[in-house]
Amino acid sequence: MIFSFRSLLISSICLVMLSCFSVADESKKYTYANSFEPKYYVVLDELDSQIQFLDMISPAEYCGRDKMFYCVSSKQFLFAIPRFGYKNKKEWGFAGSKFLYEDERNIKIFGHTYVVSVIKSANNGIEATFLYSEERGLLGFKIQDVIEKGSKTFYLVDEVGFARR
Repeated sequence: MIFSFRSLLISSICLVMLSCFSVADESKKYTYANSFEPKYYVVLDELDSQIQFLDMISPAEYCGRDKMFYCVSSKQFLFAIPRFGYKNKKEWGFAGSKFLYEDERNIKIFGHTYVVSVIKSANNGIEATFLYSEERGLLGFKIQDVIEKGSKTFYLVDEVGFARR
């Protein structure tokens, strides 16, 4: 009787630990949707080192914990923010792009108000504006093609976003 109770207890602990690991793994995928055109979405997938941008999946590089930045870099998308002190630096470079901390604002996304840092970047005719919260991570971004004059805005649909501190 004691043996079966002990086995049951150990099995239960193992199941709880496995479920915690799977929740942690799931939090490494971040989905951003276009509120006007739901068919347009972006998935930043740290687990599989890829990014799904609209209908294209491509390899992506993510900065490891030992780097000075939270970052994701692919052919279609680039975001980087220093792990510490980005508000004091005001601007930084990463992978040939320049990022500029503009200011902090209150913004309403899907009915919730957040305090966000507005960060801008420009590279190869593409301008981007990022909405970043230290508590929630990357909450949204707007990508504008200066040459083709088109833009798309995406907002986080998950509980937390990429680069959450």
